Amino acid sequence: MQKVKMILDRALLIVNSVLITCMALLSIWQVFTRYVLDAPSTTSEEIIRFMLIWFTLLTAAYVFGQKKHIAIVFLIEKFRERSQRFIGLAINILWVFLGIVPMIIGGIILLSYTYSETAPATGMSMLFVYSAVPASGVCIVLYAVIDMVRGSSRIGTAGEGEKG
Repeated sequence: MQKVKMILDRALLIVNSVLITCMALLSIWQVFTRYVLDAPSTTSEEIIRFMLIWFTLLTAAYVFGQKKHIAIVFLIEKFRERSQRFIGLAINILWVFLGIVPMIIGGIILLSYTYSETAPATGMSMLFVYSAVPASGVCIVLYAVIDMVRGSSRIGTAGEGEKG
């Protein structure tokens, strides 16, 4: 399971690195065309917006997998370690449910409603844009399942993250 997590971590880091780099370059291009050439690019703003959707959802999944997300742990820390593990398992089960029902199933339903829509400036299918929802749902479910299988469901202190 550790190998699967490492592959997922690496894949998300690479995709997010490419996305943030492309967004920065397209933003520079947008500013250049608008203020230097006085002919703003009609497509770059829309592409940046779509990349931002993917970047946000995939980064949220990655941060969840690293246990670096915001967590309110002051109450849970008052329990013994065994109870903390049980609460952590229950939270992971809840995350699996939330990853499957609203993100994966809801995302697929969203895709079925928007498969024929296209973006106005680029003509890009909105199917591609909204695919970020179920994709991030799959990543969150994988991270939660890996955490349950590894038995590391104990809730740590905020910002603690995973140890190497």
